[in-house]
Amino acid sequence: MIKGFHVCKPGNVPTVGQTKSFIISGDRIKSKKQEEGGQNYTITAVTQNATYKDSYGNIGYDIEITPANGQQSTQVDRGGAGNGNGNDNRSNRIERQHSQEMALRYFGLSANGQVPDTKKLTEMISWFQRDVGRSPEKESEDVF
Repeated sequence: MIKGFHVCKPGNVPTVGQTKSFIISGDRIKSKKQEEGGQNYTITAVTQNATYKDSYGNIGYDIEITPANGQQSTQVDRGGAGNGNGNDNRSNRIERQHSQEMALRYFGLSANGQVPDTKKLTEMISWFQRDVGRSPEKESEDVF
């Protein structure tokens, strides 16, 4: 099962049991013809996203799909139902990289050239990541 965010015109509402050709792009599930790389999926759940409506009148839905006829999906599942922002995964990776860089700089400036153990380094990376708002669960308030 793949969960994601789908946008369509009001008259083209996805329905449970319907088989359509989609392509998975991040947390988005987009209608795409098979000739253009789409794959047939059966829609297993549909929930209208009450907060999404674009300037063209299109409506957003959180949907769940499975490959049609028991086939394996040739596309990668990139996570759960989205908020319409296909850049979440990329943003998370960039923030984690930034946190890693800041932790290395912190230890470079404060540890007198001493290399911290992996646990201490990971704790500091998570501390910096919490600082930018995408928190791995907090283990300790006072990391350093």
